[in-house]
Amino acid sequence: MKVLMFGWEFPPKIYGGLAVASYGITKGLSLQNDVETTFCLPKPTGEEEGFLNIIGMNQVPVVWRDVNYDYLKSRLPNYMTPEQYYAFRDHIYSSRNNTLPSRIRDCNDMQKPATRHTGTRS
Repeated sequence: MKVLMFGWEFPPKIYGGLAVASYGITKGLSLQNDVETTFCLPKPTGEEEGFLNIIGMNQVPVVWRDVNYDYLKSRLPNYMTPEQYYAFRDHIYSSRNNTLPSRIRDCNDMQKPATRHTGTRS
């Protein structure tokens, strides 16, 4: 099986939790006999471990092709027209109280019951 992962950090550069999580996931996948992992980074240091394929996105050529809109539209299924999308979007972003069904709107207006602490634990 082939796995493609994207992230913005990987050990030895650790800025936060993503590097640690990415390392753990890729290391675990590498222990499987039938998994080939490719990890895409914005700019690798070259000091990463060799148990996976590292691709530097700063080295990947970007190809621009002037695609005809009608050709693209013919290749995609017709799920929603632009008019349907804008009507749906406008409905989502309108006033929250006006768009929620009354049973949900009423629940949001309810006060939370007061919590009573007895001082003992069970």
